[in-house]
Amino acid sequence: MKNKSIVILGDSTSMSIGAERKSYPFILSEMKVWSSNSRIVNCSMPGITSMDACAFFFNNLKSFNDIQSVIIYLGNCDTMSSELNEGKYTFFKQLKYKINSAINKPAKKVKLKNRLLHYKWNNFYDSSIETPVSESDFTFNISRIINYCEKKNIAVLLVRPIAHKHFPSGTGKGNFIFYHYYDLADKVANLLSIRDKRFQNAMDMFEKGEYINAADEYKDILTHTSDLSGNLEYQTLVVNNYAVCKAKAGVYEEAKHLLNLMLNERGSRKDIILYNLALIAKEQGEHDLYNKLLNDSYEADDSMYRVREPYKKAIDEIINKYANVKTINQMDYFSDNDFIDHCHLLPEAQELFAEKVFEKIHTEKLKGTCQIDIENILYNPEYGLGNNQVFNEYFKSFSSISSSDIKSHIEKISDSLKKEMNSEEKIKCIENLPSDIKYAFEYYQRHPCFSRLYDIFMAKPYYTSDVGRFPEFFLIRFIIPFVEKIESTPNLRKYFLSEHSLLHSSDELLDILPNESKKWIENEIPEIGTDYAHEWIEVIINNVHDQLLTHLSKGNQIDNRLKSTIFWYFRETLRFGSHSRISMRYERIALEYITEALAVALAVALVLDDGLASSKKSEIFNLISIVDNVVEVHEKYCSMYNPEVNNKQVLQEYNNALTNLMSLISKKTV
Repeated sequence: MKNKSIVILGDSTSMSIGAERKSYPFILSEMKVWSSNSRIVNCSMPGITSMDACAFFFNNLKSFNDIQSVIIYLGNCDTMSSELNEGKYTFFKQLKYKINSAINKPAKKVKLKNRLLHYKWNNFYDSSIETPVSESDFTFNISRIINYCEKKNIAVLLVRPIAHKHFPSGTGKGNFIFYHYYDLADKVANLLSIRDKRFQNAMDMFEKGEYINAADEYKDILTHTSDLSGNLEYQTLVVNNYAVCKAKAGVYEEAKHLLNLMLNERGSRKDIILYNLALIAKEQGEHDLYNKLLNDSYEADDSMYRVREPYKKAIDEIINKYANVKTINQMDYFSDNDFIDHCHLLPEAQELFAEKVFEKIHTEKLKGTCQIDIENILYNPEYGLGNNQVFNEYFKSFSSISSSDIKSHIEKISDSLKKEMNSEEKIKCIENLPSDIKYAFEYYQRHPCFSRLYDIFMAKPYYTSDVGRFPEFFLIRFIIPFVEKIESTPNLRKYFLSEHSLLHSSDELLDILPNESKKWIENEIPEIGTDYAHEWIEVIINNVHDQLLTHLSKGNQIDNRLKSTIFWYFRETLRFGSHSRISMRYERIALEYITEALAVALAVALVLDDGLASSKKSEIFNLISIVDNVVEVHEKYCSMYNPEVNNKQVLQEYNNALTNLMSLISKKTV
């Protein structure tokens, strides 16, 4: 009997991978209302446009089996400008794809000119080479899918999406991290890399609340040129920042005059300037002007994944054309308060959305009493251009270095480090590693379990996914046996079962890994010598202590996380899956690494079962309790944060609570 398939064609708003099952496809699959031979086939990916979705649908029809319903939830990515030059996925392009596939002629990966440099000034960013998918191409791609479904009597649910208007505009492209936003108190000056050091000084003054001093420094940049002065964006950026400094100091008229002048300048980021003008209008009580400017900023923003009005109108025209297409207009159910970031709904809103989707797609043919499986088909954001690489191949999840060569490189270093070497020689030894392995080693050392090279060698990261683009796959693979040890010991497991538990189950961790790397998971905790084990436990505890204090000393990270979303949200998708979580507003991964390290130390102490190891258990339990308190504070205040209002009081209380926890750590771990 063929599987009855519900096919989802979407972007990151419809993803269903990772450890946290909070997005609407997961909620649908867990309802006990489906026939036993039903399934969800989820073809959703971050960055996917209507062209990619159309291409994937028509090129993979045979694998979907008996399609009962197609859910189309697109638009947020079509509206974002790109160098990929995606358009209509025509029958001719489909035929070309089939011919190339038959002769095994893969499409070349597009080499992008505009690179997103994390915290580093890009003097060559050129917005003119990027364009969004046109509304007519967007309409064509979706209509082509619907036409096919109508001919085959397949039900279609077309979602009319909305996005978060209060999200800071312009934070997805180019040099956005260098701009001041009137309502964001982010702290990034010490992270920036830019040749004009005066700029960094001005940024630092601004972050300390020294607005007039910062304005004077920006003025000096404008009047005394540097080698960056010839860059038009740099000039308008400095004026934007000068104006925001003046506005923060209460000099509103000068700020507004300068920002309005910049709207007409070539090279200016109009989306960001309009956003700042909107926030100044709000500060002055001009609420009608605020709403107008905020809307103008939203519609001018082609740098973030937020569906704009022309694409919503295109969907309206499609809905009017196809009488049998069922629709969900998100505007009927959700507002800005239902979003956690630029376009992803909060968990409660995901529940409601799943309910509405269920009402539209559930039929007698699908009716039953079972939960159903989700088959995630991961491809790449160039699929519509003919690139048929699977997700892990496109994103290089697996290193091109063979496992045997990886092992040889690591064992060679391991042996050399046993000899007498000074620190400089050790560093040079690591520097000579292939870049994949070197990058992986640097990443591992963020984890409290692996601050020392010896600990990395003990863990044997010998496999291709261990040193690929996502070295966290090695961390997960290594930690799973330790978590299983905790799970099999009831009196230890209870310590990791708090309301906001940071330790994922072994099954959840398994879900994060690519299928190809699961075979490399060890069945047991590795055998290590007693002396080494005692030393390792001590090192882990010290690392946890230090990393917790560092984490808390940063204060709340809401505005930093908000502004830098584009830097981290894709990578965190691989771990958490869902973007619909309050923990997006704080550095949850750092705390999960800390908790995993404590679980590892506890499992090792359990295996040793001697007096010295047992004496460390109470210290580990104390740290677990403190981490629970830290998460509780984060969840409380991040839930209270509302981007539409002044959060000054909430953030002050938040910072005070984190400071109090710092003293608690010192007292409990002395």
